[in-house]
Amino acid sequence: MPDPEALTNQPPRGPGRPRVLDDADVVDAAFRVIEEHGFAKLSMRAVARELGVPTMTIYGYVPNKTALDALLIDRILSEVRIPEPVQGTWDERLLILVCDARRTLVERPQLNARRAELGAGALALLSSGGFGREASRLADGVIDLLRQGGFRPDDLHDCFTTLFIYVT
Repeated sequence: MPDPEALTNQPPRGPGRPRVLDDADVVDAAFRVIEEHGFAKLSMRAVARELGVPTMTIYGYVPNKTALDALLIDRILSEVRIPEPVQGTWDERLLILVCDARRTLVERPQLNARRAELGAGALALLSSGGFGREASRLADGVIDLLRQGGFRPDDLHDCFTTLFIYVT
């Protein structure tokens, strides 16, 4: 019997290329791993397995586990909004922001029974300095509100640190 590949003049198929992903796919998969197995079991290998791609493919999108954690925190913190001036005085808006940040970090509705694990992991990452784009956006928002409240530039760091400790 003749070789089917020879009949079509097509080269034999290789193992194929991994599907094309983006950061959002990787983060979504990481959240699914957390939902299924808990924050402690999150790894680059587990995310790759969830996506059905080789582990090295994930490293093309995220350089390491710390960067993956930062992407997760960025996604979580993107839910926190900085209140607009029409929402109250500077201190009322600061309270809204801080309470919303705390709630967002601790309560992960998509994680159901395991939400506390991610909350604890998020808090640990933030406490260790895992600041990404969204953490910087929120920090700038807090500093801006403190300035509006008349805090001296020399006091901004202490005020921010106190609020950060409260949130985390």
